Amino acid sequence: MALSLSSWYTEVGLSGSGSEVFRKGMIDPESLTENNRADFIYLLRGGMLLYQNAFVLGQEGTLDSSLQTVTLGTVSAIIDQPGFKLYWGQRELVFTRSFRDYIERLESLDGSSLTGLYN
Repeated sequence: MALSLSSWYTEVGLSGSGSEVFRKGMIDPESLTENNRADFIYLLRGGMLLYQNAFVLGQEGTLDSSLQTVTLGTVSAIIDQPGFKLYWGQRELVFTRSFRDYIERLESLDGSSLTGLYN
């Protein structure tokens, strides 16, 4: 079980099927089978909970602000992806108001330099 973002990335990256489902789900979630789409949502849910934890730890001062900025900045790579938009549209209300506000601020920025990671 991933208890940190680095563990989550490693687990997804080393799992051939998980990595493929995640990449395909980000680019074109409609192309996934029903089971793979569920897997994609589970993978993204796990990652987003870890991002929210990093956000909260940064807000309370437990996580160094520069580390929080770098860690949470990687969310910019997925904000404009169709899979994230599908996920966020379905699940945003299960996150704290302050984290949702943070994601909304990221959505308003131009993160186009990172979005090519999943293409």
